[in-house]
Amino acid sequence: MNGERYLDFLQNFMWSTVSKWNNTDELIFMHDGAPSHYTRTVLNWLDSNFPSKWIDRRGPTSWSPKSPDLTPCDFFLWGWAKEEVYKTNPKTLAELEERIRTVLNNVPQEFLKNSTSNVAVRLQ
Repeated sequence: MNGERYLDFLQNFMWSTVSKWNNTDELIFMHDGAPSHYTRTVLNWLDSNFPSKWIDRRGPTSWSPKSPDLTPCDFFLWGWAKEEVYKTNPKTLAELEERIRTVLNNVPQEFLKNSTSNVAVRLQ
């Protein structure tokens, strides 16, 4: 992944989905410190679409070092998904892959809402 491809992802996949939501002005965008995430074009795009509301090692809000408890995927999703996946004890790689897809495609919306609303509390 390079900066150009990441910017393409942000513009043509992520933003095309997120911009349909009613609360884009309330969103805080977080990503990690991968080199493709902080090219000048990506930073400019983030400034334009999430003014003062994005977190990165070079963003308006710095990413806290060693802080996996700040992202919903880390403090909620991965542990929950692993527990759900292994409730059925998949026997083959194909079963495991299918179970992962099924679990991640069926995360209850209430869980997502609760975990993302919890981010602001964790940032304080």
